[in-house]
Amino acid sequence: MPALGGTIYIGQGSKLDNLAKEAKTVIFEARSSFPFDLTPNKITICANRITVTVNKILSNEEYPLPTANITSARISESPMFASLIIETFGIQPPPALKYLKKVEAHKARRYILALIQCKKDAIDLSSFSLAELREKLQKIGKVQKG
Repeated sequence: MPALGGTIYIGQGSKLDNLAKEAKTVIFEARSSFPFDLTPNKITICANRITVTVNKILSNEEYPLPTANITSARISESPMFASLIIETFGIQPPPALKYLKKVEAHKARRYILALIQCKKDAIDLSSFSLAELREKLQKIGKVQKG
């Protein structure tokens, strides 16, 4: 089947199907806390990218971050909330996500760290159910305290 002026080679169709599946599967989503953040920002974590949406009064900015361009994620905690800082290379990093619930910030960081590791190890995530994927990524991304 020709595709946009080109040829699909055997195996490319299934890779494209897997990529489409990964793109639409939302693993985790969190928002900053209202009223501390009057226009709550959001992080959406999918298998192949993380999107940070920064909302403003009359507009918003999206930072789509391919997993391959994320180097790390760290958390800064205050007594009530946490901030999630995502570090990148080759692309502009998003602003820190402030006023996240601590539990959600830690969960987001675990998913991000696990996805970075999976990308480095070339692990295909498309064969897992969403529940399996969440469980495995949370285990992989857990930061061990020493």
